Amino acid sequence: MKRPLAVIGAVFAIAAAAAVFLGREMFPLLFAVCFLAAGLSLKNKRLRRTVYVPAVLLTAAAAVASVSIYTLLKVEPSEVCLGKTARIDAVLCELPYQQYGRYYYKLDAKSIVTEDGKTVNDVKMIVSSAEDLKLEPYDKIEADIDFFKSALLSSVTKGVMLRGTVSTEKTVIVTKTSDKPPYYYALMARKGISQKISDLLPEKESAFVTAFITGDKSSVPEDVRSDLRKSGLPHIIVVSGLHISVLSRIMFLFFMLVSGKNVRASSGMCIAVVVMYMAVAGFSPSVLRAGIMQIIMLSGMIFWRKADPINSLGFAVLLITVCDPYAAADISLILSASATFGILAVAPEIEKRIKEISHPLNISRMPKFRRYFEPAAGVFISVFSVSFSAYLMTLPAIILYFKEVPTYSVITNILIAYVIPLMILAVVLMLVLSFLPWLAVPFAFVTRYLADFIIAVAGRVSSIPFSVINVSQDFVPFWLAAVILLAVILLLLRRKRYRVRIFAITAVLTFVTGSVVSELADRDIIRIAVLDSGDGLSVVITENNNSIVLCCGGEYGVSDPVSGQLDSTMTEQVQLLLLTGSSHKTSLYASHILRDYTVMTAAVYDSDMYSDEVRSLLDNAENRIEYGIRQGNINEFRIGDKTVKSLVTWTNRCIYLDLHGYSALICSDKTNCEYIPESWRSADLLIVNGMPRNTYLLKYKTLIVSDSNENKDKYKKLSKYQSTMNTYDGGNIVIRLKNNNEFETRRESSWLS
Repeated sequence: MKRPLAVIGAVFAIAAAAAVFLGREMFPLLFAVCFLAAGLSLKNKRLRRTVYVPAVLLTAAAAVASVSIYTLLKVEPSEVCLGKTARIDAVLCELPYQQYGRYYYKLDAKSIVTEDGKTVNDVKMIVSSAEDLKLEPYDKIEADIDFFKSALLSSVTKGVMLRGTVSTEKTVIVTKTSDKPPYYYALMARKGISQKISDLLPEKESAFVTAFITGDKSSVPEDVRSDLRKSGLPHIIVVSGLHISVLSRIMFLFFMLVSGKNVRASSGMCIAVVVMYMAVAGFSPSVLRAGIMQIIMLSGMIFWRKADPINSLGFAVLLITVCDPYAAADISLILSASATFGILAVAPEIEKRIKEISHPLNISRMPKFRRYFEPAAGVFISVFSVSFSAYLMTLPAIILYFKEVPTYSVITNILIAYVIPLMILAVVLMLVLSFLPWLAVPFAFVTRYLADFIIAVAGRVSSIPFSVINVSQDFVPFWLAAVILLAVILLLLRRKRYRVRIFAITAVLTFVTGSVVSELADRDIIRIAVLDSGDGLSVVITENNNSIVLCCGGEYGVSDPVSGQLDSTMTEQVQLLLLTGSSHKTSLYASHILRDYTVMTAAVYDSDMYSDEVRSLLDNAENRIEYGIRQGNINEFRIGDKTVKSLVTWTNRCIYLDLHGYSALICSDKTNCEYIPESWRSADLLIVNGMPRNTYLLKYKTLIVSDSNENKDKYKKLSKYQSTMNTYDGGNIVIRLKNNNEFETRRESSWLS
């Protein structure tokens, strides 16, 4: 078998990821299919001789079995704590961080005792607190934790089984410890690096460089993250193979000078540096993948052997996923492994093909230019091939996970291709010389300049029209599966001529056709989207690429769902942004909308209660309207044939909609139904965030609850109605309203959830 580790590693990871995403109900069926197919392949003489088929099927069966065992031993025991309050005895195993006005702690709980007496041991969790608990790494803590009622898959893939909040009303005991494990010193090194960078660079650049060199993104401004995502550069603030390989090369050259060109000694010392850097970066799956591959390469130099990079990639992925099968579903590992495979296997073929196409240009007729042109062209072709291959191989995961495609990703990666190694070198020298500030200042200046350049490139590219193509349409997963199947069929065909062209033309034509059909199907359809934003309320109404945003609130720590909805519906302008209150539950994402979209009318109640940023951004709207709560008037907005009415007082905070005769009422916990106009009480649709008072006065056909999972019990007396949906089950809820008032309700769940 050629490259057995690459084949087995890839199959194990793909099968494990499929099992995780499909859910534990499918484990028995998946295992039975793979195991029986493996048995049949072993009985068939022809298949048995190929070795590949039985090995692949047995590996897939082993992967599904490992996911099942891990679920049984690690995931399910912790689920007894979901939705409960429990006393924990834990240690802080990572640096704490502050975000959205709260303090976050990653804990390794030695024991958890729930209120009903159940005990769980050795569980990792992330808890937040409104107060600073003054915890240092590996301090012990005893506290009561209110656990959320659901676990995020994105957290479970990183080994974090539970999330919750610290109950500060009860006793919290923090015990300082003197016995620290080796990882403590890596955490202190990360903290020291962050502090040095903060001392030498301005706030914005220091947050960016800290994320760039350590992977800690907690301080990176939201607008910078958004620009990096839209320009195809989010990997810049994720420690990856490029970071580790460049750092390893720098240190190898340094050790070669120190050791008198002793390759073995230099390689051994580089391995130690790579391990330490992996610890500083936090041993995330993507860091482990890059670090293991680099260690294999350096080990080969010690034993005078050349490691096969693709085999090394397979071994790294296999080692990571065997130890933690759920890591196979971690998006950072998926993107990292896919990009690396593209660079190793696809980029050389693309580069070769481009050189074959460009050869007939016959540069030899221009000898004066050949000397300069050929090296420059070779470098450009190489960089383009690497960027394009990484983009191509990560595209399926990006589409399925993020539901969007950064259009100019290849271009932006080419623009910064040689900036990243220079920046890594500048940061390393700045940190090494930081004990002598006058020596570190020049390198700090270079670091700041390069960071500003990357941020500026991301900002400029993200502002170009169609910098991101939304691919959230329902047909996209099926289109992607068909395209992958077509690629496999074309690869198996003996005749290679034109197959790349056939693949590209077919993929583009089918996508364009699907997009046009979806667009036509949505013409003159009103979409009422109640967004999954945690404990907040965000409602977006869209018709023909124009939107109305009624409240844009959410939970701290939940990524902005409003911008995602506006992008997914290709919103050209926000006709009305209505803000009924300044709390995070109703206006958390207001600054994003006012900054990133054309807002025709912004209506706000008591604008002096909002942040300085929101108040200044309100001037960006074409029309700004301010109301006072004390006025107590019903304010009305007419947008085409749609009517929006709002009533905001000390005892009421509600919005009423009339859409072609279809009515909707939006209420919060600050609503008393006694004071709602009687004509509003009989609505086709009721949307609530928080429990209004005197709800017995309301009559409605459909109920949608927008809140987080831990608050769902408060809505029990509303759930007696059959047509009830909620966002805490996962995914946005969308009502599609046609001109004849026929409507359908659907849930927009993440494809990889």
